[in-house]
Amino acid sequence: MKNLTYIFLSLSFCVNAQINFSGSSTSFGRGTSVATNIDYFALNTNPSNLGWQSKFYPHRFSINIFERSLMTYSSLNIPFAIEFVDRNINGVNESYSIPIYTIGEVFWSYSESIPFDTLNTLEDRLKMKDILEGRNTLKYNRTLVGATFRTEKNGTFALQINDETVGEIQFSQHLANLFTLGKINPYFDSLVLSSGQVVANDPSLYSNSFLSDIVHAFSNDTLTIGEQLDGSRVKILSTRNYTLGWGNQYKTIFPNWETYIGVNLNVIEGKNIVDWETIDNEFYMRNAQNSDVSNSRGQNNPGFGLSTSLSASFLKKDKWILGVSLNNIGFINWRSSKKNAIVDYNSLNETNVFDYAFGTQKNLSFYDQWAEANLYLSSGKNYSEEGSFTTATAANLSFGAQWMANRFISLSSDLILPINSKAIGSYQTPYIAFGADFLFSKIGFSTGINNNFDQLNVPFGLHFGSIKSRLAFTLSTMDLLNYFEGKNMQNVTIATGMQLRLR
Repeated sequence: MKNLTYIFLSLSFCVNAQINFSGSSTSFGRGTSVATNIDYFALNTNPSNLGWQSKFYPHRFSINIFERSLMTYSSLNIPFAIEFVDRNINGVNESYSIPIYTIGEVFWSYSESIPFDTLNTLEDRLKMKDILEGRNTLKYNRTLVGATFRTEKNGTFALQINDETVGEIQFSQHLANLFTLGKINPYFDSLVLSSGQVVANDPSLYSNSFLSDIVHAFSNDTLTIGEQLDGSRVKILSTRNYTLGWGNQYKTIFPNWETYIGVNLNVIEGKNIVDWETIDNEFYMRNAQNSDVSNSRGQNNPGFGLSTSLSASFLKKDKWILGVSLNNIGFINWRSSKKNAIVDYNSLNETNVFDYAFGTQKNLSFYDQWAEANLYLSSGKNYSEEGSFTTATAANLSFGAQWMANRFISLSSDLILPINSKAIGSYQTPYIAFGADFLFSKIGFSTGINNNFDQLNVPFGLHFGSIKSRLAFTLSTMDLLNYFEGKNMQNVTIATGMQLRLR
């Protein structure tokens, strides 16, 4: 059971749920999308691009063959994770290991009558603490249907149906310490030995024999469990989106700049949402999911919503393109039915939640202290197992520019600002990117620089057939440097797609 715990912790934080960039496999390769995305990919970034694309791309129809993208981010060090999991599976005993009970081991064993952990060093545990305390994210997107149709007089229309899953997991500092450091968590200032002697929690005393002799740990300066959990969050959202959009030329607004406008309407089918968070000693929980496992067609899903995007693009001498777009303004309403389960809980002003001072009793184990904690969520004033609640969509305000040096080379930039950073899947900070495309008749490549996940990234995309070809295949990553860094592989992105374009 203990090994399963470590496997779960290691693997889940490598691939589990700050979600930033959103785009096609081609835009992943350069890192920009606002003034560069065309066809049905423009629907979610700047629909007005549908209006001007016929000036540079001769095709009248475009059809999706397949499109997939997966983005993960974690502070997890991949080589460390592989070695860590292998060690715990194979039970390799290292002489320098330090045995420590952890709250995680206690939770999964339901008692403290378990063998001491002699596999993982204190250094290992500190690495795992940093992983749990960091923001671990995931975004997966699959395009089911994508199609574009250009008319001679009424502009260009596009349709896209896609499935999207986004998620985020983050532990508070106190909770991360409990899961990884156990009784030597810095929160505990006093340790109780098997003889009954109480000693200060002093790292200079740590040795295998000393740690093996610890019976209990407690603090003289206590915090409630709510305060211990403050900042912990689990956010996961799964949706299917049906998006229809249009773009066309508009009357000139600025001299020497052609004007194009666009709009989309997105019908959202909410499949699942998990939104748990602790803030200032209060617990918030929203959870809605399809509880009927036989409902394979997704009927009676708990969520339904709408969103829209409004955009404009300005072209000068077929060399410069400027774009601005207000994207994904809308909502999802979650409701219960015979086949759906829903929970909406807010502990605000409810004194019976998180009123237990954890770590105050010298003779009570970790598990017993948590088991006796007052966590009766049903007593909350705003608790309901039926009814409905509404969540905002991850809206943003986007600005983009593109300079076409010639028919082979173009440079671009993006600035994307979050409107509601609390919405699941929203940008957490402004996204800034610069990109370049080098596209020829049979092959092309893209690259750039951006601050995705608040770090320096160099994306790269390889295009077989190029974006102007009848049949195009693209393979991209959001950070090329990541694959050349032997010690860190925390930002992993793979995007691939194939489109058929017909004149």
